[in-house]
Amino acid sequence: MESITDPENKPLIIQFGGGPGCSSLAGLISGVGPYVKLWGSDKIELTENQYSLHKLGNVLYLDIPAGVGYSTLHDDNYQWSDTNTGLDSYETIKTWLNAFQNYKAREIWFSGVSYSGMYIPCVAEVVVNKNKQFPDDKINLKGIMIGNGVLVNEDEFIFKLNREYLIKRNFFDLITQNVMKVSCTKYPNSASCQRALEREKI
Repeated sequence: MESITDPENKPLIIQFGGGPGCSSLAGLISGVGPYVKLWGSDKIELTENQYSLHKLGNVLYLDIPAGVGYSTLHDDNYQWSDTNTGLDSYETIKTWLNAFQNYKAREIWFSGVSYSGMYIPCVAEVVVNKNKQFPDDKINLKGIMIGNGVLVNEDEFIFKLNREYLIKRNFFDLITQNVMKVSCTKYPNSASCQRALEREKI
């Protein structure tokens, strides 16, 4: 979508979805798009979004990883990972810039929230490396913008939160609690941690 003002001279902002697995169109509709829904009314009313990214630049909404939202996936054996998402996103961006040449020389910013805090650095790393590899065909990446981003492995983070919650509420016997505090906090994949988890059927 073009910028609200001076689209010919504004940068390109590529907005990634979060989740993982949320369409970037959620951001268009309820967060960074040019209009937002007025809440507290029974009917649908829109108002101008004073915080819209479209005031800063032209915005391309990119659904990632492959298969999310309007993106397509034709490989039943595809392995989802942040690394693959970075590589796929790079190829998508290159293809898009080749189709829309007027954006190729513009400053490009990556933007997103939530799990895009994991995706965006992966995509940016691929861009930086490919720019070194192909200096005559660079993506003009100027920076990244991440709001309220996930910056740690989600599975490990959720596991730690759940474990701390259960320990503090005495759901485990004292021995298991101590083993989990010592072993699982520092060494979540250790044999003693795994035995404690198995004992409590977690």
